[in-house]
Amino acid sequence: MENQVKIPIDKAGHLLSDADILLFRAPKYIFNTGWCIARHNLGIHTHIAMANKVNKEWYSVEFREFPLSRNIPLKQQFEERPHLEIDVYRVSPLYYYYEFNPIKNQVELHKNQLTQTKVDKILEFCRSLVGLSYSYKLIFNMMLAYIPGFRLIINRDYKENGPTGFVCSTLIARSYRRYYVDLVNGITDEFTSPTDITRSKYLNYLFTLTR
Repeated sequence: MENQVKIPIDKAGHLLSDADILLFRAPKYIFNTGWCIARHNLGIHTHIAMANKVNKEWYSVEFREFPLSRNIPLKQQFEERPHLEIDVYRVSPLYYYYEFNPIKNQVELHKNQLTQTKVDKILEFCRSLVGLSYSYKLIFNMMLAYIPGFRLIINRDYKENGPTGFVCSTLIARSYRRYYVDLVNGITDEFTSPTDITRSKYLNYLFTLTR
């Protein structure tokens, strides 16, 4: 990522919007768990969450490895990890797509817009999962899918209803696909990693939150 812009969390409140995507940079020192996850996924991010405003304070809703899924004050993320850096991305508010109409026997151009109603539904879905456990089975299958040989036996068939279990990135992929757009076309929600999401053509880097 080019031209990283760092902004302290205390000065960024007016810049954030509901349903912004928060990508947590991996620690710079090697062989940390976060560093290993980022390297395994061929990227620089180890975790992903979604911004949402509650009573005038910014929160992040997430699935994390050890605590249950939660919606916590964004400032608490920096209290838990003082050297944390969070890249903030925003999904494009409008996109066009083509679709074949079998009745008219022609290809039609359509427009899809991220309305406030859709944003509310995305956040409502994410918040409804707070308290559920992190799916270690799902993360194990995601890891196997990168290993030659094992990846041949992992079922990666697309599921219209999305995953039955969640890790951090599947929450983001599932919520946006359900109510607005498939952020990473060609990869099922279950096997979508934070790095995959950063490569989405619908995402726009804004700035990086720091302590």
